[in-house]
Amino acid sequence: MIDLNEYLIKEGISHTVSDDGRITVGGDLYLGGTGITTLPDGLTVEGYLDLSGIPITTLPDGLNVGGWLDPSGTPITALPDGLTVGGSLYLRDTGITTLPDGLSVGGRLDLSGTSITVLPDNLSVGGDLDLSYTSITALPDNLSVGGDLDLSGTGITTLPDGLTVGGWLDLRDTPITVLPDNLSVGGWIYLRGKGYYSQEYVSTLLSRIAELEASEIKLIEERDHAEDALSDMFEAATGERPEWSNWFGFRAAVDVVANRHDESNPTATPSTRKRPKHF
Repeated sequence: MIDLNEYLIKEGISHTVSDDGRITVGGDLYLGGTGITTLPDGLTVEGYLDLSGIPITTLPDGLNVGGWLDPSGTPITALPDGLTVGGSLYLRDTGITTLPDGLSVGGRLDLSGTSITVLPDNLSVGGDLDLSYTSITALPDNLSVGGDLDLSGTGITTLPDGLTVGGWLDLRDTPITVLPDNLSVGGWIYLRGKGYYSQEYVSTLLSRIAELEASEIKLIEERDHAEDALSDMFEAATGERPEWSNWFGFRAAVDVVANRHDESNPTATPSTRKRPKHF
């Protein structure tokens, strides 16, 4: 097993070790291709920390990264409590399913393509939050995202109260049909298809969609009631339920019922009809 302190000394990477054994790296730390499997508790990296592709399975308690942190492509499935990342946190292509309480990310948080299902209530994201094509189903109330929020391809059906997005909001390929009244979006809102619109326009559009869907449901219900009534009338006249198709519709059924009525109630012949009186 490779010891981090020994590796830093061997590579001539500037760092300090406290009396209690905590390591602080003053700049960036790239560990890709090293084969390192563990990191010591209390590790501080003042620059970025790149762990992409190494066989590490857990991150240490008390990890503090001043720049960005990239464990993408590792077998990591969880993050330690109290993790602080000053820059971006790239978790794409990892087995992450949950995030720890108190997670603070100063830059972008990329969870795209992960199996994440929920976010912690006190999550803080200063940059973009990418949840595209994840298993997320809901967002916590009063979530604040400093940059863009990408929810495309998720199963989210509603947005939380107090949601604040500093950049754009991507809702493409989601089942969302209503926006909360107190939603705040600094940029554009992307909807189904390829369009992008202002928040005011989207709110009006979704309201209209909801109205049309309600009208369509009402129309379907009225049609069903009419169909049931006509089926009952048809059965009463013929003894059979109608078989609706493109070739046999409501008008045809009415004609059949009318013909049966005429057959059972023949009208007077022309010779017996009374002539109208002339004045």
